[in-house]
Amino acid sequence: MLNRIIIFIICTFFAFSACKMQEEQSVKKAKTKELCNDFDTIRIDGTYLGANLYFINPLVDCIDTTICYTTQKVIVNDTIIFKEEQLNGSTFEVPLKNIGYKMNTKIKMELIHINGYLPRVLHKEIHR
Repeated sequence: MLNRIIIFIICTFFAFSACKMQEEQSVKKAKTKELCNDFDTIRIDGTYLGANLYFINPLVDCIDTTICYTTQKVIVNDTIIFKEEQLNGSTFEVPLKNIGYKMNTKIKMELIHINGYLPRVLHKEIHR
C-alpha cells in the first residue's frame, strides 16, 4: 500500500511538472510573438563621404523555431532600400554608391528593428 502511495505522489509530481513546463513554454511563445511585432527605429543622419555603411544584424528567436534577424527595414532618404526578406543575414551593407548617392549628399537613414535587439553600425565615423 505504501508503495502505491509513493508511486501516486511521484506520478502526480511529474504530471504537475509537465503541466508547469507546458505553461511556461506557452508564456514564452506569447512573449516572443509579441516581441517580434514590437518595432523601434534607429535614425542616422550625416553626409555621404564615398563609403558604404556596414551593420551587424543580431538573430532573434521569434516563434517556435522561427528565427529572424532584428532589422526589418532600411530606409534611406525616404526610399526603402531593404525589406525584411532581403535582410536574412547576420551582417549587411547599405551600398550608398551603387544606389547613386554622390559625395557630400545629405543622408537620412532609418533602420526599423525589433525592439530590444539593436543592429550595430560598423565604422559610422566615416559619415559625419
